[in-house]
Amino acid sequence: MTILPLLKPVRQGDNRYMFAIYCSGHQSRVLLFSEHIDELVNGPDGVLLRWRCTCGTTGTTHIPRDHADLQEVA
Repeated sequence: MTILPLLKPVRQGDNRYMFAIYCSGHQSRVLLFSEHIDELVNGPDGVLLRWRCTCGTTGTTHIPRDHADLQEVA
């Protein structure tokens, strides 16, 4: 007979990247993981990020080419 409950293994931290969007379904800003990206479209003036929120709402966020978070990769 065990007196103390059996403990589950401690879960490791999550190293996935997250991004913030405004979700009309939540009517607030929401953090999403990269798995919520439906499509990335490169254009001359930046990147269109098409996403799907956990509530099912979809949207598009435009990231301008000169945005500080965009880095050129050789």
